[in-house]
Amino acid sequence: MKHYFLLFILLLVIITIEGCTEELHPETNGTNSPVLNEGELTKAVLDLSDNIWVFQYDAVTKELLIKPRYYTITDQIMLQDLPVYLKAGIPSFVYVVTNTGYDNWANDDTDTSWQKFKNLEQLKKQTLPTAFPLRSIDKVSIPMVGASEEVEVTTGITVTVPVTRMYAKLKVKVEMLKAEMKLNNVNVRQIPNICRIETFAGDGNGEPMNAVPFPDGTTFSSIAFAASDLEKSEDKEWAVFYVPENLQGEIENQGGNKSDAAPTNALVVDVTAEIGGEKYLYAAYPGGNSLNNFNIQRNQ
Repeated sequence: MKHYFLLFILLLVIITIEGCTEELHPETNGTNSPVLNEGELTKAVLDLSDNIWVFQYDAVTKELLIKPRYYTITDQIMLQDLPVYLKAGIPSFVYVVTNTGYDNWANDDTDTSWQKFKNLEQLKKQTLPTAFPLRSIDKVSIPMVGASEEVEVTTGITVTVPVTRMYAKLKVKVEMLKAEMKLNNVNVRQIPNICRIETFAGDGNGEPMNAVPFPDGTTFSSIAFAASDLEKSEDKEWAVFYVPENLQGEIENQGGNKSDAAPTNALVVDVTAEIGGEKYLYAAYPGGNSLNNFNIQRNQ
């Protein structure tokens, strides 16, 4: 008999923005354009952990106040005084998107690129391609997103931006209950190839009970994890995966196994074990429960 345990973990990171006294123009870097008059920007300092995109939106109109800017962190010293340019004197929201892996995602020095992010709703609907493999032993950076409360940037102000992981963390533990059983591999299937800045569940208030469809053209991938990979992991008992949300909802289950009525695109964990030279495949469907819920939610 095969036993497995699935666990989702919550992550919360805090980013702070601290206003400085100096008023200055940012480096142009080819982004000057009459379409968006940024005017004088205030130099601020961000305390963060990785590469980020910074957006600032008017609190009333929800329109961009600055062109999206990408900041690259090459060492920890930079975190002590990273120049970030924000518009002062206007009630606004500061949004950050981290670890996109693309320095031209929201602004490639042309007006047409950042126009796709001109209002806040456009930002929320943008998607990022997923990168594989995403396993704990590969030391990958997980994309995260966050927004400040309504603030008016002034000298000396500190702005806190709570940042949440855009992926779910999936921990799989395989326990052999018979001495003759040997783990062969673990394979996670039906991983969507995109994630969206705003959860596909919308405002995120409550868990969706119906499946949330992906956009047309979405494809699904898999990650294979050989038993020998556990030797490279910090925690040798667990296989850890990071996957985008996959909201396949909750279905009616008339007393059968969860796998009997699993939706086509539901995330599934396959475990292959050997017993006396014969291979056996076990399938597990993680989600909100072990009975009939197939929701893989971000930041859980």
